[in-house]
Amino acid sequence: MTLPKFKLTKSYKIWLGIGLFLAAVGTRCVFLNLIPTAFSHDELAYLINAVSVAVSGVGRYGDWSPLSLKPVEASLAELPTLFLAGFFKLPFGPMIDGRLLPVLMSLTLPFLVASISWSLFKSRRAAEFSWALALFNPWIWQNGRLTFDIPISLWCYVLGVAIFLRFQSWKKLLALMPFWLGFYSYQGFKLILPFICLNLSLFTWLEQKPEWGIWKKLRNWKKLGPGLITSLFGIGLLSYYLIFQFNAQTASQTRIANQIITPQSQVVSEAVNTDRRLALLTPINNLFINKYAQTVKEIVGRYLLVFNGRELFYEISASNSPFAVWNHGPFYLIDALLIAVGIIALIQRRQISGLLLLGGLGLTGVIPAVLNQSIWLYFRPSFLFPLLLITA
Repeated sequence: MTLPKFKLTKSYKIWLGIGLFLAAVGTRCVFLNLIPTAFSHDELAYLINAVSVAVSGVGRYGDWSPLSLKPVEASLAELPTLFLAGFFKLPFGPMIDGRLLPVLMSLTLPFLVASISWSLFKSRRAAEFSWALALFNPWIWQNGRLTFDIPISLWCYVLGVAIFLRFQSWKKLLALMPFWLGFYSYQGFKLILPFICLNLSLFTWLEQKPEWGIWKKLRNWKKLGPGLITSLFGIGLLSYYLIFQFNAQTASQTRIANQIITPQSQVVSEAVNTDRRLALLTPINNLFINKYAQTVKEIVGRYLLVFNGRELFYEISASNSPFAVWNHGPFYLIDALLIAVGIIALIQRRQISGLLLLGGLGLTGVIPAVLNQSIWLYFRPSFLFPLLLITA
């Protein structure tokens, strides 16, 4: 006997999608004023300044304005306070007002993930599946209740990527505005913007017809022009920040200098001294035990830690998740299988340019984690997380 085939009708899919979305809204909003029970230090700094901006138009110390493009405080970013300020005009109370922006971004980020999936692979089923996974992703869900700068910057960057891939020709340049907003929304993501732009520019080159010669591809200005301008924008914005803005931020310079891994970092010096004490005296000790070799070792070790299966798919350690609502990793265990199957399927279908873009963006996204002395996997490599959902 032949079993009847079950096929979802269009109306059933619509109602299923509405049901999933309402469930996502409900789980993000229930007890929003009670869970988490308090705001962390960084959250409070943004929220207090946002209330001050909503009331008086300036920060709590009276020397910061939204148009100054200066950090609201030494350890914070420039724009999140401005984004949050408008919500304190609402009548729901400070606990809810301060969390409405994260809720909205947490609910809309899955749509951006689905848009990127569709733009890369032209598969409605893949886009719908990516949307559903992102809607209930542990990391995205948690940050629907936390008022930090990282998810704001991530949302803006993902929006920029979605716009660039979705539109054709010069309309791709509409992505520059969300890139600019994301750049000034989190200090740790400033460094990765030029690499995001370069990856998108390379993708526009790979997407041209393979039978075209190099000169014909170079003359296709409508295709290459937006990517080139986007790359110049990313490089130029970072250069402008480093030359004209960062040099004026003494407190930020000191903080970043104490965080970035260099051969002169304390963590590197201590590791080298320990290795030299424990090593046998040989002529090649200085070749393998030195500050430069140890710096490379620290960076590679952090790359491997970012892709640690336990931290990603099971239980993120307390030291890597100090602000989480719970200690679950950024993904569920089943996501590991789905991501692996998705990558294999994309290779079999010869979706090479899309995979190269996701791979390049993924390696770019972990830069803030691998160059930092402290290891916080919950936030710093978070640009990688939506990209992995797209491959699932």
